[in-house]
Amino acid sequence: MSKITGLEAPNQVPPKVTAMYRAVSTLLREDKDISEMSVSMITGLAGIGKGTAYEYFDSKEEIIVCALLYEIRTVTEQASHQIQICPDLETQIHRMLLLVEEHSQCVDAIMAFLHLLTDHSKEGNLLRQRIAEQKENGPVDLLVRQIIDSARAKGELREDIPLSYITNALLARMISYLMYQCHHIGNDMPPEEMRRLVTESIMNELCKKNI
Repeated sequence: MSKITGLEAPNQVPPKVTAMYRAVSTLLREDKDISEMSVSMITGLAGIGKGTAYEYFDSKEEIIVCALLYEIRTVTEQASHQIQICPDLETQIHRMLLLVEEHSQCVDAIMAFLHLLTDHSKEGNLLRQRIAEQKENGPVDLLVRQIIDSARAKGELREDIPLSYITNALLARMISYLMYQCHHIGNDMPPEEMRRLVTESIMNELCKKNI
């Protein structure tokens, strides 16, 4: 049996592996630190034997990293399908933010992914290694490029702003909304108002004034 790399398409992941991925997401939602997780903890929550995990992975770190990559691919794949039917950039951004809200169970996993990108733990090093092994741009890069290409084709984006800045600006706004979702309980700003402000900030900064 070949080992799982975390680069598989979501529909190619075996059910037992998906169960382990869901267990990792559940532990993250319960504020369990990655360093405190164990293979037995993950497999117990997944309802499978500990030995089964080693049929697919060599270590706890691999299970966790692959689970995070799976969550990223799953959410971005759904987002890619949904924004294709949006008529303009403003609708696409609004739809993306709603998708984050609808998939609130994935927010903790996505934030853990972002944290590990700059972390020097075993999981962080492994995550960067797996991303480097990808033969094409990652799912987040592809999704952002899809949004930008669509907006450019419709003449919505300003032509005096470099592509790299547009890409980073979109990612920064999305991350700000993810952080809001993580900490919005008790916040004095309702989700619909936050979505409106994030969308407006993108449109005001990146789009032509007549759009």
